[in-house]
Amino acid sequence: MHYTPLSGRPDAPEYPPAGARIDYYLASPSSEVTLEILDAAGKVVRSYSSDARAAPTGGRGGGRRGGGLPSAMPTKTGMNRFVWDLRYPGGPATAGDGEGGGSGGGGPLVAPGSFKARLTAGGVMKTESFTVKIDPRVAKDGVTSADLAEQTKFALKVRDALAEARQLAQRVRQAIDARRGDPAKLQSVLERLTTKSGPYEDQMFIDQMSNVNREIGQADQKVGASAYERFNELMKEWAALKADADSALR
Repeated sequence: MHYTPLSGRPDAPEYPPAGARIDYYLASPSSEVTLEILDAAGKVVRSYSSDARAAPTGGRGGGRRGGGLPSAMPTKTGMNRFVWDLRYPGGPATAGDGEGGGSGGGGPLVAPGSFKARLTAGGVMKTESFTVKIDPRVAKDGVTSADLAEQTKFALKVRDALAEARQLAQRVRQAIDARRGDPAKLQSVLERLTTKSGPYEDQMFIDQMSNVNREIGQADQKVGASAYERFNELMKEWAALKADADSALR
């Protein structure tokens, strides 16, 4: 099987994308095929559909095992393969506003553990179990499954904080455009949330939180104390931002 070199160089190594390969056979074409990934507690981690209108779910490039995998379930007669990128859903994409941290595709990687794939096609549901294991090279360096579970837990908090911040920035922009609320206060909140483009950018809340996201997402690792400290500082700032936004929107 041929894989396109990510670097664009013909002499670069070509590796298949990391993920859980799920093979299934369809005796006849199906109008819809759905796949749910469940964790050990039975909670749905990720959902996919053959419906092309479904939200894109391919993993983002770079960072821990970058993605770019298809997001729609194949429905052809015979054998089919779908690769789950081992990620939770991502947060909102950047929407062209120039701020970092958005991901219209995959979010944090799952931690090692037991999972189930639940496939539904033509009214028939099948469930199979599988295990996500720690990379032995990472384990050799002293990183444990517990470290990765904590990394994933923290990464989900950062993802959710970024999503909330983006939603607030959108609400504030809409209020300014519609001339609702206190325009001066709203503009102040927006300037604290988003970074102004220019030769000497002073990064604001969304970009600062995005930096934490990148720091903890670039490798399988035990998250350092500095990332937790920076996150806690930003969440204090976030509480003030929300309070000021609520006041300005009244």
